[in-house]
Amino acid sequence: MTVTLTENDRKFIKGMEAAVAERGEHYLYPQREGGPDGVSYLDYWSYGACVYSTPDGTPACIVGLAIAKSGIGEVPNYGFASEASGVLINMDISDVVSRAADRAQLRQDDGSEWGVALDTFKENLMKDGVDLGSI
Repeated sequence: MTVTLTENDRKFIKGMEAAVAERGEHYLYPQREGGPDGVSYLDYWSYGACVYSTPDGTPACIVGLAIAKSGIGEVPNYGFASEASGVLINMDISDVVSRAADRAQLRQDDGSEWGVALDTFKENLMKDGVDLGSI
């Protein structure tokens, strides 16, 4: 079964690739430093606040940077509490791409490098019938 992607799906997929290209496949989402008041981004996430951008508006997580790179919408404000799918729902992103973004975000949040998170994203897309060669 082949999945029909929206234009924003295609932009977001390219945005995920651009995010990893910018920060590097070995980039790690800050776990011990980088958060405000010396608290890590992941500590804030564990309190129920996702960190799509820093307090100054700089994209922080892989999904936040992918949104910025793709131009499909505004990166959520600092502290916006939702999984990637909850953010992408209002950006004309299909359920298939949203679910894959959730999986990539979870990989990032478990301390995996962004290259691994991107691989997880693409593996989930292909498993759900997305032909990445057509993008």
